[in-house]
Amino acid sequence: MIEYYLHEHHPIGGNSGTQFLVAKAQNKNLDASFVKVSENRRDYYQNHGLKISLYLRWREELDPGVERLFF
Repeated sequence: MIEYYLHEHHPIGGNSGTQFLVAKAQNKNLDASFVKVSENRRDYYQNHGLKISLYLRWREELDPGVERLFF
């Protein structure tokens, strides 16, 4: 799983960001691929490395109203 992007994956369900990175690593045509991510997420994943890393972007994107539900 460390090199998840080297293998084919089932395209239904799952994280579209991860699917985007797999398609990018396999040099697939991202526009013709099954991977659909919003424009701002596309920019993020286009510049994201392929290795697994700590994901903290949710802290910036979490709606303050939702955050209050947890604290």
